[in-house]
Amino acid sequence: QTLTLRMIDDVRAFWPDLVAEDSGLARLRFGVHARNGAVGSGVFDHLVFSRTRDQLEWPVRTQRDLMRRLAPAYPEITQILGAELSMIRHLNVFMENLELYTYPPTGTAPVLDNSVAAAKKAIRWYHDRGALVQYNHPSTQPSEMVRTRALGADLMEVANAQGDFVITRNRMRLFDVAARNAIFLTATSQIDDHEGRNWAEEPHPFLTSVWARSTGTRDLLASLAAGRAWCHQLARWPGGRLDLRAGGRSVMGQVLRTRARRVKVNVRAEALPRGSSVRMVLGACDRTGATVPLIKTVTMPAAAFANGPVPITVARRHGRYLRVEVEDANGVLLGYGNPFWVLSRRARVAVPRARRLED
Repeated sequence: QTLTLRMIDDVRAFWPDLVAEDSGLARLRFGVHARNGAVGSGVFDHLVFSRTRDQLEWPVRTQRDLMRRLAPAYPEITQILGAELSMIRHLNVFMENLELYTYPPTGTAPVLDNSVAAAKKAIRWYHDRGALVQYNHPSTQPSEMVRTRALGADLMEVANAQGDFVITRNRMRLFDVAARNAIFLTATSQIDDHEGRNWAEEPHPFLTSVWARSTGTRDLLASLAAGRAWCHQLARWPGGRLDLRAGGRSVMGQVLRTRARRVKVNVRAEALPRGSSVRMVLGACDRTGATVPLIKTVTMPAAAFANGPVPITVARRHGRYLRVEVEDANGVLLGYGNPFWVLSRRARVAVPRARRLED
């Protein structure tokens, strides 16, 4: 006997309120059931999956169709089609109209190429198309981070997808090394989620939020490029907000070239849990190629922010940056923001256009 299964029809029948194509095959099992003590045997052979031959464009078309059909049910959600490149060092791509990376033709399926050159090539390919690229779960080797300038990526995944705070702290240290060397990255939460379960629970505790003019795709991408982003735990700090303001404007993620020796910054931290604390991290941006951070910290209780932002003065010196972390009463990381860099006008630094702040 030959049996043809159109499993999408089963999904439609069992769950008519769902978009049936928004499903995946997790397990397919064959077996024989014998009744009344009888002995049964069987042979299952010639299993064939019928798919389109267009393995690149078909998934993108399907996902775009799903987004179009789901949009009316979730009008408050902005959907942006993205992808992770996994046959090189893992990268996430953010752009208005997704294009899948064309791996070099080999006549067979792509094979893993973990080299720096392969990652840089892919990042350049996407930059040429106006995309932002995130370096996912990077190696915590600071010498490589400095030598490769974070592969040329725009963003960096800081939080660990398995909820390991030791790894997260190691990546924050790596981020500080990059910040010291004027490698301007936007720190984000974990991105690599293969299951799509409840994000408010472990092991995916963090969410990335941005300050943006609107929830439109272009404005959201612009905020990521500018570093106007902070990360916070959904379960423990769901309404958490962080920002840095100077001269009456938001400066988180920005780079200020100035003649001023000191810059006053207002640190904004809202909806802080009882007993939590805010740590302000002041780091050197001396661009020496050093592979260790050079930072000092100032910690204040949540009560200090009860009446609004708290001012702090950043002394420019040879270059400085300020970023903020929030911890609960037990020292568990609840959230973190992106830095604000203050540099001399004479500093020879290439600053991305999205991060340039006029004095």
